[in-house]
Amino acid sequence: MPLVTLMERQAVIFEGVDLWESSDQSCEIMLKHLATARQIAQNAEMYSLTAEQMLEGFQPDEEMSEIFKTEFQMRLFWGSKGAQVNKNERYEKFSQILTALSQKLEPPSVKQVEQLSI
Repeated sequence: MPLVTLMERQAVIFEGVDLWESSDQSCEIMLKHLATARQIAQNAEMYSLTAEQMLEGFQPDEEMSEIFKTEFQMRLFWGSKGAQVNKNERYEKFSQILTALSQKLEPPSVKQVEQLSI
């Protein structure tokens, strides 16, 4: 679910804080992210040279670039109608689907088995 919520976030408008953003370890997490970003920035030239070597002669297909757009991913995951509705509705529907799958696929609890055998 975190990936889905990040995909739908607005760049400027944050509608609330997610669970992983309010943990007691948030400073440590932020420092690790900053250290990783620093390492990536220091190696940027090496990444560029490697990319140039790997992509030599590559001709991008403009039609295929559509699959990398957020709008396409939203339609793929939620369907064309689902991508247009309020995100709270989508999350509620997704939760219902997960609950139904859980009830169908998970073994019944011990209490349910005892009640069924009575």
